[in-house]
Amino acid sequence: MNSANSPIAAASAGEEHGNGGVPQESKHRLAAKGLAANSVSLLGTVTIGAGTAGPAYSLAASLGVMSLAAGVKAPAMLITSFIPMLMVAAAFYSFVRVHPDCGQAFWWTTRALGPFIGWILGFWGIAMALVIAPNIVNVAATYFYLLFGLDGAATSGSWLTLGSVVLLMIVTGLAARGIVLSLRTQYVLMALQMGGLLAF
Repeated sequence: MNSANSPIAAASAGEEHGNGGVPQESKHRLAAKGLAANSVSLLGTVTIGAGTAGPAYSLAASLGVMSLAAGVKAPAMLITSFIPMLMVAAAFYSFVRVHPDCGQAFWWTTRALGPFIGWILGFWGIAMALVIAPNIVNVAATYFYLLFGLDGAATSGSWLTLGSVVLLMIVTGLAARGIVLSLRTQYVLMALQMGGLLAF
């Protein structure tokens, strides 16, 4: 591909013209992009943020290992880990106020450190998602089988792979349908997670 026609070159050219990294001739094509006004409420935003952390999954996947490694110091580790998380949240808040449709960290890094570093970080985000997603759905499939008493399927590689693929297809379908359906699903999942944590 001709480097002069690449998205990075176009973003850099737009930056030089002082229009926020968007070429002037492309602005009319970007006008309709982004979330519609009032499509996500404050409750929805909080739910999405909490769902991103995955409270039930985080506990299931890491609390046991953390307790074995740290013992009685585990609560202190959790409290201390909140400090960098709060700083990251504050940084994202500042970034998003300037560029709500920022294209993940790629856009911010490109503006601050150049397109090459921005591309590396953007590619790393995709690679990380490809590595993490199978692990997440594997844990979800395991506990789904255990919930219905299918202990054999929970320890079978073939059944776990099948369950993971089905879950990935469902999540992909929800994402393709849009934020409204995804948010409604997130309400249900968050209620199940919090209900399970409170019950057990």
